[in-house]
Amino acid sequence: MRLFAKNMDKDRGETYKIILLCCLICASSVIQFTIEFVRLFIPNTYKIDTFILYSIVLGIGCRAVNSILETIELGQILAFLFVVFMCVISFVFSMAERDAYISVFQDIFIICIPAYLVACSIRDFIKLKKYLRLSAYIILIFQTLALFVFKFTHMNKGNYDMTLAYTVLPAAIILIAALFENFKIIDLLAALISGFILLSLGTRGPLACAAMFFMLVLFMRLKKDKGKLIVFLFIFGLIGVVVYLNMDLIIEWLSDIFKSLGLSERNLSLLQLGDLFTSNSRGKILDSVKLISNKQILGVGWVNERALIRDYIAPGKSCLGCYSHNFFYDFILHFGWILGLLLLAAFFWMLIKNILCNKDENKKMVGLIFIGIGLFPLFFSKSYINWSFFYALFGFCTMSCAESCTESCTEKNRQFENQIYRSDVLI
Repeated sequence: MRLFAKNMDKDRGETYKIILLCCLICASSVIQFTIEFVRLFIPNTYKIDTFILYSIVLGIGCRAVNSILETIELGQILAFLFVVFMCVISFVFSMAERDAYISVFQDIFIICIPAYLVACSIRDFIKLKKYLRLSAYIILIFQTLALFVFKFTHMNKGNYDMTLAYTVLPAAIILIAALFENFKIIDLLAALISGFILLSLGTRGPLACAAMFFMLVLFMRLKKDKGKLIVFLFIFGLIGVVVYLNMDLIIEWLSDIFKSLGLSERNLSLLQLGDLFTSNSRGKILDSVKLISNKQILGVGWVNERALIRDYIAPGKSCLGCYSHNFFYDFILHFGWILGLLLLAAFFWMLIKNILCNKDENKKMVGLIFIGIGLFPLFFSKSYINWSFFYALFGFCTMSCAESCTESCTEKNRQFENQIYRSDVLI
């Protein structure tokens, strides 16, 4: 009975950890919608609604703490201490205004580190995939209601919203993954709706992330069957040709829909003008980053690079949004050329070894999902230091690495015991 109860507690703890990680993905959609819905009827809630919603998330976190602490290992604790060390060092040698450090470090300690610790501790990846799929539908339902039914957000005025697009991106990524694992019409329709929402929000980064993820999963799933891969590429090539030949008609049709719904036509306009992949502002940022990285050979630490970039592109303004918008440059600016490149090499080695080459298909698919939402956005619009999904991805990498080391040690011990046994037999 005690063993049964212990297993029940362990399973319950695992469930709480999975729910907590899924809260990281879909809580912002639920909380934003619920608050705006409640305030339709009760305009002045004194933020009691906000307190209740965040208390629920905190309660789930408290229920998961014991299970997290039981599974955390020394290497993962050292990674956590490294993050704390970088925050302290960057603040000691500060170059930016205090508000920038407070904003970024709040994200790190309140959202990012918990995401890392939870991802490190999850072991049931079959259950995690089920909850991730549920999270995708929760995001899609709440954002569809907010955008098209209740029209809560300012998107209905035709503006573009990058934050909202990256909130919807996880739903698109998870649904694409679900299609490759077990094709269902409902998942296909949901994926198309999520793609439509991303297109209508006017930002290019999330669309690029979804496209990159689709190609990555297509290659990973079909690389063992080259015949299927060729057929898929041929079919999508034909679709691409048809779309290209009818591009003007498709854009005109979508523009009419977007106008009637009051959505942003920015992506459609850029596509029609052939400027979908050009960005003058990003060009200025990258020019400043190249100058800074050549001068600051040893790196400047977290957040400090934002003040230097700000001085080049927008003197006198807040530095909070003045990061490199490039994952590789971020590392070089923070750690310098030598240490930055070494850390990048180590990270991609862990990524390839523990996710892309993982023999467990469930772990691999979860890892691919978090590559789509945790790594790909860092190539366009985010910074890894306060991007919670990157911390979750890194958590999965360190967890898989720790498990591989444990299995290797167990195998060596077993071989050693077998050698001793054979020696005793011979004697």
